[in-house]
Amino acid sequence: MIENCFRVIPLLFLCFFLGACGGGGPTTLPDAPPPWQEAPSNPDEATAPRPSPFGGNNPRLDNPNKPNSFWSNQPRPSPVTPKPTFASKPNYTINAYANVWVLIQDKRGNELEWISLKSGDEVPIMHRGPLTMTCSSSKSVKISDKNGKKIETGNKTNGINIIRLP
Repeated sequence: MIENCFRVIPLLFLCFFLGACGGGGPTTLPDAPPPWQEAPSNPDEATAPRPSPFGGNNPRLDNPNKPNSFWSNQPRPSPVTPKPTFASKPNYTINAYANVWVLIQDKRGNELEWISLKSGDEVPIMHRGPLTMTCSSSKSVKISDKNGKKIETGNKTNGINIIRLP
């Protein structure tokens, strides 16, 4: 009985170990392009007025040009928006050899730009600082720096590739 336990216990540990480590199967990424940012399919939808979710009309908002108080006659300050950090000439250029999606992010992972490229397209990248580019197919793009030197894109597969640029 004890001899059988000494044979079974190592076998159980081996089974648990292989099961916990995933069994050694390869992990692959799908060959799908990254999801596109959410945008209205019809350009008129973005500018069309939307009805109030509370129902009815607000008489104070019916005519925004009608002055009704001292404050409506005062000039409104322009909103302060941070200016994007662009270079005077492109830091990088992306050439597409096939249909490809490219996501450009800053060093903190904030989305800067989504680009959909077709074969033969050339797009300048004006953003400064460290960038991360995610391509839907690394074989379909060539990235060059401002001097025209080719940037290596790593693996040459049809799958999604992440490229870090200084």
